[in-house]
Amino acid sequence: MEQKEFENILKKIFLQLNALQSRIKKDLDKEAIHDFRVTVKKLRAFLRLLNLELDKKRTIKLPQKLKDIYLTAGKTRDLQLQLNRLDDLIKVQNTPTEYIRILNIEIERQTRMLQNKIDESALQNIADKIIKNLPDVLEPATVKIFFEKKMANIKMLLSAESFLDDELHSIRKNIKDIIYILKITKEEEGFNLPDLNKNKGELKKMESLAHELGKFNDGCTALSFFQPVWLNKVSSEEKKALKILLKQWKQDIALTKSNLLTILAQNF
Repeated sequence: MEQKEFENILKKIFLQLNALQSRIKKDLDKEAIHDFRVTVKKLRAFLRLLNLELDKKRTIKLPQKLKDIYLTAGKTRDLQLQLNRLDDLIKVQNTPTEYIRILNIEIERQTRMLQNKIDESALQNIADKIIKNLPDVLEPATVKIFFEKKMANIKMLLSAESFLDDELHSIRKNIKDIIYILKITKEEEGFNLPDLNKNKGELKKMESLAHELGKFNDGCTALSFFQPVWLNKVSSEEKKALKILLKQWKQDIALTKSNLLTILAQNF
């Protein structure tokens, strides 16, 4: 694949980011926030692939300004998901009024920060800088090496005797990188990689694994909102009820983790 071809891929990604930024800036569209983060991850995976064609001195990285927007969008998204979980919960239990009020105050603060960080001209400058430093070509062999490295990383992490939550998160990131590049190889005619594309079930398998790992990751994030910094702001009665909920959620996450390890062992 010649530079012009993967330059066009990057331009498409930045067009998507720009459109999503506009939606976020306008009305904090929840789906736009989610899609923005997914598109940044797709961009990051593609840059990791392209970096295999460059020496270490020319490595292309996500600029800090884009990282800041991505991270703030992530905090906003995490708060949105926590409130969604509580919406489902209060249909059958008492409403943790104070806790929800505190979450809403924080989400308002994060969304203001997110909107203030968005800068369309900065995004164009980021795109221009990245495109300026692209390699001359992207060889099919390089794409295969990328997949091999990702699979090796996953197997190395799975070989550990015990698993920390961060390791499962790393496994998910490697799987997601595979998914993003597989999708690009299928969408773009410039990728002539029959060996990678002939197995139609591979992408579905990876997406299923990423989905299960994503649910685990979201569960861990949900637990983080029960730390003392949050619970100490509510009444003793509400704190007691939330601690009961925390215990239940911890049990659910432990079971999810156990099932995940079995599924991963069967697929790798």
